[in-house]
Amino acid sequence: MTVPGPWCEQLVCTARVPNTAEHVESYQNCRRWLVLAIPAGNDSPLFAQTTVATGSIVGTVSDSSKAFISGAKISITSTATAHAIEVTTNSYGAFDSGALTPGDYRAVISAKGFGAGRSTVTVLVGNTITLNPTLQIGGDEEVVEVQGSPRR
Repeated sequence: MTVPGPWCEQLVCTARVPNTAEHVESYQNCRRWLVLAIPAGNDSPLFAQTTVATGSIVGTVSDSSKAFISGAKISITSTATAHAIEVTTNSYGAFDSGALTPGDYRAVISAKGFGAGRSTVTVLVGNTITLNPTLQIGGDEEVVEVQGSPRR
């Protein structure tokens, strides 16, 4: 990895940062801005525009003793399109849906040896919904309703 030259530091970077992930990200952002600011044929600068038109659902699945449930499956289905994705919790019981188009979603949380949890949430543009279900020990026929809320 090369360190950005003084031209980049003068234009975008405000301070020299140690060689960390933050430094790499700063350098990459610096390079992106320089490329985007190069004048076009008519001497007008080009500017990129991004539109964040998604939201997401994140959370942690645990049992009634607050122990994390690793390997739980979360099925997230759009109520408008019936498009479904499935994510699995990591060793800390955490999950992340990734980018979702805005709308209403039905989440079904299941893990072997636990009753299923179900929730309906509304994903808004730019919002992350936090869904922290607590599953009860029991058979697959048990259903627990869980509530999600936007994280600000």
